[in-house]
Amino acid sequence: NNCSWTPTTQQACARSLCRSSGYSTGTFMASSNNPCNTSFVTGSHYFHVMDTGLVVYNDFILDSQVTASCTGAATVTVVSDGTAARPYCSWNSGPCVWNSTTQTECAQSLCEASGYGFVRYVATSNNPCDTSFVSGSYYFVIMSQRFTISYTSLFADSQITALCSTTGGFCLNATAAPTAPTVAPPTSAPTAPPTSATVIPATAVTGDVTCGSAVTGNTTGAPHLIATSSFSSAPEHIYTVSVETTAYYTFNTCGSLFDTWLHIYPVTSVGADGSLTLGAPLRTCDDCGSCGVQTVLDGVELVAGTYVIVIDGFSSSSGVYNLTVSCSATPPTSAPPTTPAPIATVAPATRSPTTPPTSPPTSAGIIPAAAITGGVTCGSNVTGNTTGAAHLISASSFSSAPEHFYTFSSTGTDTWTFSTCGSLYDTWLHIYAVTGVSADGDLTLGAPLRTCDDCGACGTRTVFDDVALPMGEYVIVVDGYASNSGVYTLVVSCGTTPTTTLPPTDATTIPMSAVQPTPLGCGVNVSGNTTGAPHLFDTSSFSSSSAPEHLYVLTVTSTALYTFDTCGSAFDTWLHLYPATVSGSMYVLGAQMRSCDDCGGCGTRTVFDDVALSAGTYIVVVDGFSTSSGVYSLGVSCGNATLPPTMPPTFPGTSVLVTSTGSATRPYCTWNQEPCMWNSCMQQNCAQRLCMAAGYSYGTFVSSSNNPCTAGVTTGSYYGVLMHTGAMQYGSWNHESTVTARCSSTVSATVVSDGT
Repeated sequence: NNCSWTPTTQQACARSLCRSSGYSTGTFMASSNNPCNTSFVTGSHYFHVMDTGLVVYNDFILDSQVTASCTGAATVTVVSDGTAARPYCSWNSGPCVWNSTTQTECAQSLCEASGYGFVRYVATSNNPCDTSFVSGSYYFVIMSQRFTISYTSLFADSQITALCSTTGGFCLNATAAPTAPTVAPPTSAPTAPPTSATVIPATAVTGDVTCGSAVTGNTTGAPHLIATSSFSSAPEHIYTVSVETTAYYTFNTCGSLFDTWLHIYPVTSVGADGSLTLGAPLRTCDDCGSCGVQTVLDGVELVAGTYVIVIDGFSSSSGVYNLTVSCSATPPTSAPPTTPAPIATVAPATRSPTTPPTSPPTSAGIIPAAAITGGVTCGSNVTGNTTGAAHLISASSFSSAPEHFYTFSSTGTDTWTFSTCGSLYDTWLHIYAVTGVSADGDLTLGAPLRTCDDCGACGTRTVFDDVALPMGEYVIVVDGYASNSGVYTLVVSCGTTPTTTLPPTDATTIPMSAVQPTPLGCGVNVSGNTTGAPHLFDTSSFSSSSAPEHLYVLTVTSTALYTFDTCGSAFDTWLHLYPATVSGSMYVLGAQMRSCDDCGGCGTRTVFDDVALSAGTYIVVVDGFSTSSGVYSLGVSCGNATLPPTMPPTFPGTSVLVTSTGSATRPYCTWNQEPCMWNSCMQQNCAQRLCMAAGYSYGTFVSSSNNPCTAGVTTGSYYGVLMHTGAMQYGSWNHESTVTARCSSTVSATVVSDGT
C-alpha cells in the first residue's frame, strides 16, 4: 500500500501510542520525521503499523518517534472465559505460531469482543500451540482466521488476559452458539492421536527415505492401514527413515496434487516377517507449513532409531504426491517465549510486508529469456509447478514466492481473462507490459498494469476478468501469496473490447459518451484505469504523448481556485484543462488553458495547484507521458484550503456524511475472507474505516448501496476496506458496496496562525 504521512495517519499513530500507554485516546503533537521516507531507529521494537492498526514487535526499515497528548486513563482488565464476550484463543490450521503478533491479535480480539478498544496483551495461561486450557465447546478466537470468533470444540487453546480501553474499537464476526450445541471440531483442527499401536506388514512399506531424498508416488488405490487412527480414511504410502544420530528433519509435500496429511511414528519392533510395530505418533499435522494444503513438517527432532513417515490425505483425499526430505544437525530457531518479550524476527501475521508498505514497483526489471516458461494466447490452458522456480521480480513488495512467466500479444481489440481456478495453492497474478527485448531475448518490463491476490470467483485462486489491453507485448506472471508455490492451472480466454467512436482529428469536439460518467466538483475524488482507453487528441498541442486518456467534465458556478491532484496514481500522469461549451451531444473545446507533465509536489504524478476558474464548463483530461497508462486517482479541491486536497476539515464536535467512491480517502467496502456476512458488525467496521480514511476519528454506519457479499458496484481496481479486518488495501475484488457513514472528530488541535 502507499505510505502517506497525513493528519489521518499521524492521529492514528498518536491514538495507538496513547492506548498502548493505558489512556483512552490522544492527539498527535509531533513526530521526529516522516516514516514514509526515513527512519528514527534501527533494530527490533514495538511499532504501530499504520495500514493494519496492529501493534507488532518487528524490525522495520522506516519509522518515526511520535509525541502525543493523551487523555482518559479509562482501562479495564479482561480475562477470557469462553463466552462470546470473553473468548478463549485457539487455532485450526497449521502451522501454529505463538509469538508477540499472535498474542496481540488474540488480546485485541478479546478486547473488541468485550466491546472495548485494545490497549495491550498482558498474559496467557499456556502456549495454545502445544497444550489446552479447557475441553469442550466454547467461543474461541481463531488465530489462523484473524479477527474471527467461532463456537466450536478444539484441542489446543489458552486463556488470555488483556488490558482494554473503554473507548470502542472494531467489532468482530462472532458466530452465535446453537441453542443445543453439538459442534464437531473443524475439518483441519489439531486432532488427538490414536491410543493403540499399529502393525504395518512389510509388503505395505513403499520404500526408504533419508536426508536428501526426493520421491514421487500416487496413493490412489493404496490401502488404508492405520486402522486405529482418527485422522483420516484416505489411503496411505509409508516410508521408513533410519536415523543414526540425532538430527532435525523436514518433510515437504509442496507440489503434490491433493490435500496431504503427514504422520511420523517410531518403529518399536520388527517382526520375523518384516512387519513393523508402530508406537504413538511423534508428529501429525494437516496443512502445516507454507504450502497451504500440501503439508510441510519443519524441524522434527529425531534421535537415533527407525521411524516411518506416512503420506496420508485429509478425509478421503488421495493422488500424486512429491516428498522431499532434508535434515540439519542444528535445531531451527527456537519458538519465542509466551510472554511479550522482544523477539528478533517476528513478522506481522497480516497481509502486509515485514518492511514498511510500499507502492507497486515502478519496474519489474529484466527477465532473462531462459526464465520465460512459454507463451499463451486466447484459448490457452497450461499447467505448471512453480516450486523450485526463481523469484525474479526483485523490486516487488508483493511476494517472495517463485514465479512462472508467460508472454502474450494483444491486438488491442480483445479483453483478456486469466483464470487460475483449480490451482493447488494461493495464486497471485501480475500483468506487465514488455517495453524492450534484448538481442539474447531478455525482456524489459514496465510498471505493473494489473496485480491482484484473490481476485475473482475462485477464492485464493486468482482470476483476472475482462482486462482491456492496447496493442502490444505483455507478460502474465503466475506468482504466489507470501511464499506459496505449487501446481497451477492457467486458462486464458478473450472477448471483444467495446469500440469508442473517435472525434474529429482536430480534437475540438468531444462526444459526451467519451467523458467519464462521474462529474468533477469541489471535494470529489475519482479513480480509474486508462489502460485500453482511446487516445483522442491526435493533433493536440500535447501530441508528444500517444497515451490513452480519461476525460471528466467540471461545472463551475462561481469563480474559485481549483486544485487537481493525481498523487497516488500508478503511472506517470499528464493533466490538461480545456474550457468547453455544449452543442447537442458534443462538447466543443476552446483553447487549451493548462497542460503540464510532472507539475506539483508528487513527482511524476501531476498536480495542478490553485487554477483560477470562472463560472462555466471545463474538460479535465487525465493523460500519460509518452505511452504511459494505468490506475489513477484524481482529487479535486477548491478555495485556499490549508489542509491537503483529500483531507476534510476535522473541527471538534462537527459531523458530516461521507460516502465511499473507491479513492484512498473514500474506500468502498469489500471482503476477502469466507464467510461473508453483511451484518451490523461488518457495516460498522466499514463505516469506521471510511471515516478514518476521510480524516475523522469516529464513524457510524448510515446506509449502503447493496449487500457486498452478493453483488458489486464497480469493476477494476480501487481502495477497499476489508470488512473482516478493517484493513484498507488497493486491489480488485468481485463484490463491494458504496457505504455512507456519519463521521465526526472529538479530538482537539493546537492551531498556530500563519497569515492565511
